[in-house]
Amino acid sequence: MGRNGERLLLFCGIVIALVFGWLLVEQSPSSQSRPSASSTIETLVASQVSPGMTLFPSETEPEVYLFDILGRVRYRWRFVPQKIFAKKYFLFPFEVFWAEPSQDGNLLVVFKDIGLSLVNPESEPIWSLRGRFHHDAERAPDGTVFALSRREVPVSLFGRECLILSDFVSQISSDGKPVKETNLFHSFASFISEREYELACAYSLEQKASQRALLNDSPADLLHVNSLSLLKFTTSVGAHEGDFLVSSRARNAIALISRETGGLVWLYHGDLDGQHDATQIDPDTLLVFDNGTQRGNSRVLKISVAQKKIIWDFDLPFFEPFRSGVQQLPNGNLLVTSREQGKLYEYSPAGQLVWEFENPAPKGAKDKRIYRAVRIPVDSSFLALLKKTDSFQENSAVPFSSDPTVKKSRKPKKLSKTP
Repeated sequence: MGRNGERLLLFCGIVIALVFGWLLVEQSPSSQSRPSASSTIETLVASQVSPGMTLFPSETEPEVYLFDILGRVRYRWRFVPQKIFAKKYFLFPFEVFWAEPSQDGNLLVVFKDIGLSLVNPESEPIWSLRGRFHHDAERAPDGTVFALSRREVPVSLFGRECLILSDFVSQISSDGKPVKETNLFHSFASFISEREYELACAYSLEQKASQRALLNDSPADLLHVNSLSLLKFTTSVGAHEGDFLVSSRARNAIALISRETGGLVWLYHGDLDGQHDATQIDPDTLLVFDNGTQRGNSRVLKISVAQKKIIWDFDLPFFEPFRSGVQQLPNGNLLVTSREQGKLYEYSPAGQLVWEFENPAPKGAKDKRIYRAVRIPVDSSFLALLKKTDSFQENSAVPFSSDPTVKKSRKPKKLSKTP
């Protein structure tokens, strides 16, 4: 063999070695736990992450994002106020408070204190309903919608009647027509002090004298209900599948409410502190993000309905005085939202941090915040239907930091320890 032939063989050998080496690196588990320099994923232990895509609404833009485990944007909804509600001006800022994925591929969107809308994958309304909806909404399998709303109502406590801002569970038909309301005030009224009620009455009189609305987070907001979930299982205390699980931040309490009668079935109060996002994870267990607003530390709790006590708690490595949330994933992991940090954490049942996402906005900026997020399983009909649309980014998905519609992220880091 001549010199040219030897050079050709050497060149081919180098190419084969490089390709083989690249394949080994790509397939190795360790490489899967190292995010790329442009990624918004700061920690990834791929073998332990619950598969699926994550969805959350922006707090500052009328948008909702869907992204994969590697932080790549797969879908984006953007809402035009005039198209959703056919109105040019609104009394309150146009904020997407929450977006609930539906099994038919549509999205149920809560616009804070403005209205509620079922939108299709093209961000167009199927139906819209005006009203002071807030925080949470859920669509039952038959298409019926249950949503938190609030409005001014007269109530009487301590021998005095005045106007307060009460919370309701609004029932809405599958085509967007109001059906009925469940007033939640009397379920929590026994935990309202006379002093709190006096302040609410004084504030109400002052606002009405100036012809102004009663606002949330004001003295008249005596409940501040911040989560609503339909029970997935019948309990041993008389609450049935389809009944309401609600969280009242102002009363530091969670309650089970009869969907049929609107009456209080069960209530837990005492060691909660500004809690959010209460859900049922089995017939006897509720999962809660306990903010610890006054206590100064946040934690995740599991509460036994039958025993009326905390049966498991997990102290978080961050403090969130307001908002945030938690979701139990199919493999038992917990997806935890840190609102002020603009971060999502996924923990294994053993407490190991297996996935961490940071919203790619300048650190400390308001638009970095994430109120709450939800992981959608890979086998869900919502994702299956969404993937059939032209807008779904199947092969050309890009990291948040490369998406021109999203702010750039700082360099990722790998945490050295987990709690």
